[in-house]
Amino acid sequence: MSNALNVKVGQALDASEAFSRVLDQETAALKKADYNSFADLQDHKLNMAQRYQDSVMAFEQDVDFLKTIDEALKEKLRVAYVRFRAAAEANEAALLSSKRVAERIVGLIMDAAKRGVAEAPNYGASATQTVSAKIPLHFKVNEVF
Repeated sequence: MSNALNVKVGQALDASEAFSRVLDQETAALKKADYNSFADLQDHKLNMAQRYQDSVMAFEQDVDFLKTIDEALKEKLRVAYVRFRAAAEANEAALLSSKRVAERIVGLIMDAAKRGVAEAPNYGASATQTVSAKIPLHFKVNEVF
């Protein structure tokens, strides 16, 4: 195997591990609901994703040569792939879980807002505002005591 191919394999292994670490960090932040850390990781995640993609695309012309690499290097590539796949799957699960939580929270807020509007003062037949007995005292602006 050529020295250039060895360099490409080394770069691919490094890029895979670096991207896996960023995915692990993001997954941990999501599991702790640490959205500040999550936001801080996004630029780094994009850079690592690009680095990973570039390292994989570097093999495009070397596909036939990859078949000739020694077993020890093939095993390192397999281990890196398994590690990356596990990190990516855990990250995807954490992202989906966070999305579902956010959707539930938004749904609860929307339901509460709808109930608030439904229970709010409305206008009677004489076009005067009436006040619902369900509204707290500090919201009963038009009520005379």
